[in-house]
Amino acid sequence: MLKVLSASATFAVLSVSGVMAQNLSLSQADPIAMGTSDFSWTGFYAGVNGGYGWGNLTTTNLDEHETFDVNGGIGGVQVGYNQDFGGFVLGIEADFGISNVTKSVDFYDQGIFFGTATNGVRNLATVRGRAGVAIDRLLPYITGGLAVGSGQLQYNLLGETFGSTQTHVGWSLGAGLEYAVSDRLTVRAEYLYTDLGTAHYDAASKPPFFLGTPFDNKINFGTVRGGINFKF
Repeated sequence: MLKVLSASATFAVLSVSGVMAQNLSLSQADPIAMGTSDFSWTGFYAGVNGGYGWGNLTTTNLDEHETFDVNGGIGGVQVGYNQDFGGFVLGIEADFGISNVTKSVDFYDQGIFFGTATNGVRNLATVRGRAGVAIDRLLPYITGGLAVGSGQLQYNLLGETFGSTQTHVGWSLGAGLEYAVSDRLTVRAEYLYTDLGTAHYDAASKPPFFLGTPFDNKINFGTVRGGINFKF
């Protein structure tokens, strides 16, 4: 009888041990994936952009101020680099664009058209820092930095073209959203506000036309644009 009881007890202990070992094995199984992405924003990129700008241009001539609404298309190219710190992304970007953010005024003499004056921004370059928080493949970001633009007052009168051009230096600040369509291709939409400050221009004159004295232009405008980037 004692041998039977001993054998039964041993069987019970081994059975319990086997169940505990099985449960322990299940509890140490690989954790369930939480749906995280292995996409990284780190790397160099280059792309193209295009959009529309609108704002104000104030001309000062002999203490007389006149403000014009300027608007038009703008488009160009950009290059940059991002560093992904586990979802917090820092980067730097430089871009250059051709601009038609201008104001044109037609000239008439006794009802007869004889020319046009166009004043505004002809090209724009920026160097900006970027900072954002990645949500998987979506990157909301803010951006800001140096802006340099070429302002131009151009006359087209009776077949003659002449004018005055000056470089403006200011700043640009904005925000945007960028989305990684694939590991190599991203698309974006962003808004930038640019203040190019004031620059001094020489008188835009050419014989036989005399069109006044030197003047100052102050330019600031906003831009909405989209872009495509190719990540290296």
